[in-house]
Amino acid sequence: MEKRKIKIGWLERVLDNPDKQETDKFDSELEHCLAVIPEFGNRILRIIVKKETNPTFVITAFFDRRLKRKN
Repeated sequence: MEKRKIKIGWLERVLDNPDKQETDKFDSELEHCLAVIPEFGNRILRIIVKKETNPTFVITAFFDRRLKRKN
């Protein structure tokens, strides 16, 4: 996460209260959690997690360049 400049607090915030959730197109066991991070230029953070694991298992997290925040 350091290399991608993603703070742990942002991960926690998105996982606790995502703006949007999507089931993965290729693997129904994976879920995408998305939220706007105002502190990082209003970019959208996408976190892919394995559903139904406790604790939550994060596969990857990145700022999604394909998505733009709507004003």
